[in-house]
Amino acid sequence: MKKRISILLILTICFLPAILSANWPMYMGNHYLTGNNDEIVPDSDYLNWKFVAPAMLFYAVPHNEYIFVGCLDKYIYALSKRSMTIAWKIELDAPPIKSPVTYKNYLLVAAGDYIYTIDIRKGQILWSRKEGISVQLSVPMVLDNIVYYGSRQFFYARHVHNGHLIWKNDTVKIYGGTPIYWNKRIFFVSKNFKTFKSELFCLSATNGLVLWKSSMPSDPNIFTPVVYDGKAYVGSVDKLYCYDALNGQLIWEQGFQSTIASHTVFANDKLYMSLSDKKIYCLNPLNGKILDKFNNFNESGAHFIIVGETLYIPDQEGMLYAYNENIKKVIWKFKTPFTKRRGFMSSEDGRLYFSTGNHLYSISVGNLPYGEPLIASSSATEGEKPIDSPKESPQEKPVEKEKITVNLKGDNDQPLDGYVRVDQDNKTQNYPVSQGKREIEVEKDKGFTITASAKDHFIKSMDIKPDDKKKSIDITLDRIETEKSYVFHNIQFNYNSAELLASSLPTLQSLVEMLKNDTALRIEISGHTDSTGSDDYNLKLSERRAEKVKEYLVKNGIDEIRLRSIGYGEKKPIDTNDTEEGRIKNRRTEFKILK
Repeated sequence: MKKRISILLILTICFLPAILSANWPMYMGNHYLTGNNDEIVPDSDYLNWKFVAPAMLFYAVPHNEYIFVGCLDKYIYALSKRSMTIAWKIELDAPPIKSPVTYKNYLLVAAGDYIYTIDIRKGQILWSRKEGISVQLSVPMVLDNIVYYGSRQFFYARHVHNGHLIWKNDTVKIYGGTPIYWNKRIFFVSKNFKTFKSELFCLSATNGLVLWKSSMPSDPNIFTPVVYDGKAYVGSVDKLYCYDALNGQLIWEQGFQSTIASHTVFANDKLYMSLSDKKIYCLNPLNGKILDKFNNFNESGAHFIIVGETLYIPDQEGMLYAYNENIKKVIWKFKTPFTKRRGFMSSEDGRLYFSTGNHLYSISVGNLPYGEPLIASSSATEGEKPIDSPKESPQEKPVEKEKITVNLKGDNDQPLDGYVRVDQDNKTQNYPVSQGKREIEVEKDKGFTITASAKDHFIKSMDIKPDDKKKSIDITLDRIETEKSYVFHNIQFNYNSAELLASSLPTLQSLVEMLKNDTALRIEISGHTDSTGSDDYNLKLSERRAEKVKEYLVKNGIDEIRLRSIGYGEKKPIDTNDTEEGRIKNRRTEFKILK
């Protein structure tokens, strides 16, 4: 087996990116299959950079400061988000044509009959397993340090750090897509060639035993199921099926005049899928009712993704369209030189990563202030030579720093041990706090967000403007109590939209960590507006925004069973709506402890 590794450049960083990239534990990001975890919308066709490979490129997955992409030349490439510099590349035994998966500091790749686990920081293969001959492994799924994947012979669970086998089921097979995790269960689609049926399996994640299975008409394609709110959704031939995820009972099925041509996507509390009639359908997940359908730009099965309320859809004529379903119009489009080739997309930090042909594009300015782009045009040209050597990274100017003392206490005025997280200029620093005090260091004359956490207390997040800076910051945390609500004003959205702003992410990521550290917590997420606009409009807007916060938490590893979202519109003000200051206070997100 080949394990030739080319280390071209190791990037050294002093800070973490502004939001530690959430793990991509499942195909296209998570069990929503949306291709995005942070909900920050790529809002323009601006080209940051373009990477040209020696051969065709496949799925590109962002993670922290890197982009990982497989190539037909058998290499997996690690590129810098900042400048497309090659940090490292590794040659595998077969082309890595399936989506790579990131988990903590691991990169997992299924290529041919092998599964590889790679140390992201060093660019070295930690372990690999050959699972047979011509077995064709599925895309792996990783959760709680266990990697789950299948082949045309068996289904496996291994320790992610050393590959040691935890369990193996030799009675089930997976022929495509990826396994999906929900509530200690694993879902995937297989084929039964004796009955000529497709089968949806539900396995125990603990021991691999089959909990239930359900048969559907056989489809030449295998689509990955979506699991949400206790229901498993999967398409086959010309029907979408909805099952009870606990027992496999069929709840409803929705038929179409055309065949299903894509995975089902869950976003914005709705289901989306592409059909062979060259339209994307939007369905109600409760009953399968068709809510809307819109142009798929002459495609029947495009690899579209959804970020916020915008769908990104490639066609086979080299175009990429950004379509906002809320205003029902194309907001921008991007032209490439390729035709008759579908592209693959993912998104993070407000940037879209689009691979088509042997090109990988980084599109939209996004939330990465890394200086000027290397290629400053909005469309690509042909004729570039493959990039196979490192480039100089942009030089950062020295900045003046200042020190601030943080005083952390509980609602009884007693000092607390805990942590403070400081987000400034898209960089994050984490500081442990001992006996209620900690000195932090920030850039002078710039604002920042500070988020404090402590055991048995709800997080608190504050936006500190340059004019508000003091030599010390006092933060008081409230204890976690059942039925108590906690108010946040810095979870913000685009105007008249449920699309999250990047400034919301430090608070949301800290909330994710709090919920991961206390797995018994269940919360209600409520959205609130001021009185501007009609009652009905405000109610629907608040519902969409609360659901979007819930989606963010689920995408980043919080079980949706623990979450409930509701919108109150303008019904529960906490201040007057007669002044701008009061209206600002009324526009808020609240979290109530349910358990």
